[in-house]
Amino acid sequence: MKMHSSFGSPRLPPDHPCVAILPITLTCPKPSKLPQNPHTWGEHIKKRRLELGLYQAEVAEILVVTESTVTNWEKNKTDPTLQLLPKIIKFVGYDPMPGDTENLGEKMLRYRKCRGVSQKELAKQMGIDPTTLSRLERNRGRHFSSVLEKVNSYLFMELCSRGQFESTKANGKEKHTPRDAD
Repeated sequence: MKMHSSFGSPRLPPDHPCVAILPITLTCPKPSKLPQNPHTWGEHIKKRRLELGLYQAEVAEILVVTESTVTNWEKNKTDPTLQLLPKIIKFVGYDPMPGDTENLGEKMLRYRKCRGVSQKELAKQMGIDPTTLSRLERNRGRHFSSVLEKVNSYLFMELCSRGQFESTKANGKEKHTPRDAD
């Protein structure tokens, strides 16, 4: 028994005379390996690595970590340490942490993590107790005006030193204004 088809001549398997095997080629686009909406540090790193066409070993060399560390991040087995966050932010080209911070505590936590600084280090730089900073970041407890004044003063000085604000004097009063972005 021989069958004919517009797709070519089908072959009949010897064990199953009633089943024909047709030569069909299916095509579909390959699934993208890029995370579409990255949520974790590892997903952001993987997305950037694939965009740049780099191997994990090359990313590890850039970030001065081991290849297995990058693998663990990308598989969401571990998270990067605080000290590596500034390098990772530079590598991906943006800050992957949520940017819509509403309160001072969230802003402080974001600021500290972006700079890879511990609570103890930042509290010392600000002239406040580390426990107070911890409570501030978690929005717990009362915040006295003297503490808030130190925090605001520190953040303002940081912004000025980065050229994001400028301070001018007019009529004997100091005025602080955001600089226009270039």
